[in-house]
Amino acid sequence: MIKAEWQYIKQHKLMMIVLIVVALIPSIYSVTFLRSMWNPYGEMNRLPVAVVNQDKSVNYQGKHLAVGQSLTTNLKRSKALDFKVVPSEQQAQNALKAGKYYMVLTVPKSFSKNATTLMASNPKRMQLNYTTSAGHNYTASKMTNSAAGQIKDQVSHEITATYAKTLFGAVKQLDSGMQTAGKANGKMAKGGQQLKSGDAALTNNLNKVANSSLTLANGSQKVTTGLGQYVSGVQKAQAGNQKVTAGLTQFESASQKLQSGATKLATGATNLNGGVDKYVAAAGKIQNGSSQLNSGMQKLNSSVSKMGSSTAQLNNGMTAMASGLGQLSTSSQKLSAAAKQLADSSSTNTAAMQSQLDSLSKQVAGLNSNDQAVKSLDKSLTDLKTAVAGLDTNDKDSDLSSKVSTAADQQKLTPAQKSAMLAAVKSSNDTHQKANTAAVTSAMNAVNSSVDQLTHSMPNSNTTAALSANLGKMKAQQTAENGALNRLATGSARLSVHLVTATQSANQLNAGTATLAKQTPALVNGVGQLTNGSSSLAANSTKFAQSGQGLQAGATTLSNGMSKLNSQMPAVVASTSKLAAGSSAVGNGLSKLATSGQTLAAGSNKVANGNQQLANGVQQLSAGSKKLGSGIDQVTGGAQQLSTKLGTAADQANVDPDHATYQQVAQPVKADHTELDKVPNNGTAMAPYMIAVSLFVGAIALNMMFNMYLPKAYPKSGFDWLISKMTIWLPFTFLESFLSFNLVCAMDGLRPLHFISSFGIIWLWAIVAMALVTLLNLIFAQIGSFFSMVLLVIQLGGSGGTYPIQLSNHFFEAIHPWLPMTYAVEGMRKTLMMYNNSAWLQAGVLIGVIAVLITVMWLFYSRRYVQLSQIDFENPKAVAATQNRLTQRMAKVAG
Repeated sequence: MIKAEWQYIKQHKLMMIVLIVVALIPSIYSVTFLRSMWNPYGEMNRLPVAVVNQDKSVNYQGKHLAVGQSLTTNLKRSKALDFKVVPSEQQAQNALKAGKYYMVLTVPKSFSKNATTLMASNPKRMQLNYTTSAGHNYTASKMTNSAAGQIKDQVSHEITATYAKTLFGAVKQLDSGMQTAGKANGKMAKGGQQLKSGDAALTNNLNKVANSSLTLANGSQKVTTGLGQYVSGVQKAQAGNQKVTAGLTQFESASQKLQSGATKLATGATNLNGGVDKYVAAAGKIQNGSSQLNSGMQKLNSSVSKMGSSTAQLNNGMTAMASGLGQLSTSSQKLSAAAKQLADSSSTNTAAMQSQLDSLSKQVAGLNSNDQAVKSLDKSLTDLKTAVAGLDTNDKDSDLSSKVSTAADQQKLTPAQKSAMLAAVKSSNDTHQKANTAAVTSAMNAVNSSVDQLTHSMPNSNTTAALSANLGKMKAQQTAENGALNRLATGSARLSVHLVTATQSANQLNAGTATLAKQTPALVNGVGQLTNGSSSLAANSTKFAQSGQGLQAGATTLSNGMSKLNSQMPAVVASTSKLAAGSSAVGNGLSKLATSGQTLAAGSNKVANGNQQLANGVQQLSAGSKKLGSGIDQVTGGAQQLSTKLGTAADQANVDPDHATYQQVAQPVKADHTELDKVPNNGTAMAPYMIAVSLFVGAIALNMMFNMYLPKAYPKSGFDWLISKMTIWLPFTFLESFLSFNLVCAMDGLRPLHFISSFGIIWLWAIVAMALVTLLNLIFAQIGSFFSMVLLVIQLGGSGGTYPIQLSNHFFEAIHPWLPMTYAVEGMRKTLMMYNNSAWLQAGVLIGVIAVLITVMWLFYSRRYVQLSQIDFENPKAVAATQNRLTQRMAKVAG
């Protein structure tokens, strides 16, 4: 039977390969899974964590405190996690959401500030903010939470050490203060003894003062009586002094007025002296001037007498000149009118000539093309000559000269004036007329000559051009003549205006000369009287100058006397002022003396009363001094005791802390950890669990690939059938256990403390898993694999392979003792990583489970063996149908 099973495997090489591959499944599972999580806690320095430092440094007891910066620097140096400093909170949060970081550690702005509030009325805790994202990785969030707690403990340790330094500094200051207070209390005790001695002396002296105060009270009554008489005499002296002061005040006021008047009188005398000097000088000048005035007036009188006859002649000449200018103005106006008529007549003739010249120019322009135009041109030239001759005749026959002559006769001008005016008008008119006529005649001759040439040499264009040019010159000359006549008319008008103005000025001059002629006799008489007065003035000015000299001598004497008087007045006034001030001061002193006398009398009464009270008070003070002596004894004893106690307290407070002291205060408790077992990493801790799971999976795989029911030969018995199958899966369990255990040790670095024991537990569990899965597959055929997977899941949750079973729910905690994997995991933990721990209990449980499972399998095979003996063994389907009802149904379907 056993030989048949192995003979089948040998004949089927593929089955051999399948068995080997299936034996490697637990190794692949356990080695790969454990490798992925072998030492995560040893690689924490690769876990990225963002650090955002927003802390603001502060000054604390004269020192710069920047806890946030110090923490950030320490974290960057730390290898606990991969700390990355991020400048912005928002940037760090975004990276956390994206899975770039597993935690964001934020140091708030008030981190250092809150560290200084320990002794404040409202101390604030230092808050350290951290954010995790468990959604990305829950285990990582737990790791970072643990790291955040360690960071908090570290910061708390540093801050507590700082507080300890501050506290011990204050203790040192307290020690110094207590020593000083102790010494001071010692001095106080000594002073109390001295005070006690002084108090005794004080008591004796107070008794003497009490006796003396009675004598003092009697004497003060006599002083009061004498002061009353003294005050009465002072009041009388004060009344007499007031009268003296009033008289001196009046005298002082009068002396000041006298000084002011003397000053003004001296100033007036000085001014008078100066005025007299000026008067004498002016009198001399008047004397000289009056002599000169008298001489001049004699000459003026002689000249005025002669002026009378000349004034009459001047008046007659001015009258004749005014009459002549009036006649000349009238003639000039007529002349201007005649010149204007001549200019208008010339303009009319000029227009006619211009019309003829324009017609002639047009005819000359058409000369080359029409022979009849030449004849017309010749006729026009003849007409033009006639017009020019008529112009000359009109000018000669003009009545300009007759009109000028008539105007001269009407104005009754002299023949010489009339001739000169006619000659000027005729000369001007002839000059312009002859010049213009000659120019026109010259141009006409040139045109006539051109026409003749045109007649003989037509159609010569040069002759025509010359003719046109001559016609243009004639028009220009005529225009110039007309302009000259217009200028003549304008000049005549301006001459008329100027003659009118001259006539008006001559009339005014004539009236003035007439007035001068009438007033001349009066002027002669006045000048004669003025001459006689100047003679009298010259005679009296000499006497006036002589009397001024006597006046100057008297003014000088007066000025000198007033100066001496003025120089003596300040001394008089000053003496009077001092006398008045002294009298006033005496009056004030007497007033104060009278007032003080009254105050002194009142004070004397008070002194008498006070002396009586003093006597009573001294007696009371003497009694109190005795009580003070008793109190001083108590103060001295207390001060001595306090000095002793303060000295003792100062000795106790005298400490010399160092770094160890500060660390003791900051971290007073130290944990002493003793590890009983050896678990170097997470992979070692997880190895029992993963190896148990992988071997169970290997059992499921083998039962899926190899049929544990069908025998390869007819079995002799049920037990023979069982043994034949066990010879297959039992070596398989050894192989898979050996490969899995050794490959984990070789490839993952597992270092078991008890190598043989560990392998023994592993093989026992492999047998249990194989027997359990095989039994399920025997009983339930193909459905047995499904029940095996369900059982595996139940054992994963209830065996306590990852977390303590106490952390699971009640269901898994209840089934935990009844699961074979529970004992397999515990047994491997004890053999792999625990010192001085026996796994015999777990091994015994597993062996018991194996025994039970194999017994059940033997019973199963034995019952099926009866059915197997009744069918044809050569029919595999019939043999398979004997396993259970399901296989029977499947066999029928297949048949």
